[in-house]
Amino acid sequence: MILFFWKDAYSKGQVLPTFIHHSKFSFILFCSVVVLIFNYKNKYYYNILIIYFIIYLHFLSVKTGLLLLYLFLFCVILYQIVNKKWYYLLLFLVPIILYKASPTLQQKLAYIEYDIHQLKNKNSIEYSDARRIISYQIAFDIFKENKLLGVGLSNYKNITQEKFIEKYNYYDNEKMMYVHNSYLHILASCGILGLILFLISIISIIYYYIKKQDFLVFSLVASFFICCFWDAYTEQLAGLSILILIVILGKQYANKNE
Repeated sequence: MILFFWKDAYSKGQVLPTFIHHSKFSFILFCSVVVLIFNYKNKYYYNILIIYFIIYLHFLSVKTGLLLLYLFLFCVILYQIVNKKWYYLLLFLVPIILYKASPTLQQKLAYIEYDIHQLKNKNSIEYSDARRIISYQIAFDIFKENKLLGVGLSNYKNITQEKFIEKYNYYDNEKMMYVHNSYLHILASCGILGLILFLISIISIIYYYIKKQDFLVFSLVASFFICCFWDAYTEQLAGLSILILIVILGKQYANKNE
């Protein structure tokens, strides 16, 4: 009965309830998988935890966790193939098997396809993924009017509201969303110069961990900034808290292994 209820909910774009926002929750689950793999020990509870988290990510069916998981697994498979461990190619069967076994994932993907098709309709603002794409378009329109320095962080929300009203003749906090993309947000708010400084900061952080050969923290930090392509993690307290936690725990992990 519960499974049927949530299968129906996912067909309408809803997700399982989580104690924090589902995107952040799925990111934390993904980080758990990465930490377990990097610290892998051939013990039964490691295997159980890794399998459990991967299956739960599919049952939860949040795009953030799944996209990062498969990007990470693809990198692992590629690395192992370079080292001539061809049997790792079998991992490509994982998404197929779990897709077939997860009704919530099937419903989620079907809803995303339906949602995006609504962009052509006048009521596209009613659909979450369509709204997300609309927010990208509006942020880029704001950038085009203020390319060098942007409109300013304090002005961005008001100007976004004005753009929504201009395009849809009304504004509703329930249905309008600010751009779910840190890079577009910086571009619209701070212009090209702001985005360049932002990218330099990201590259500096990632290069630091590559130079130290701390590939666990590198993987987690890189994943965080990949998330920023479809969510504004750097503009949210919860998102920045996750990044700070990764850096602090990564420092403790590095000290422990020195």
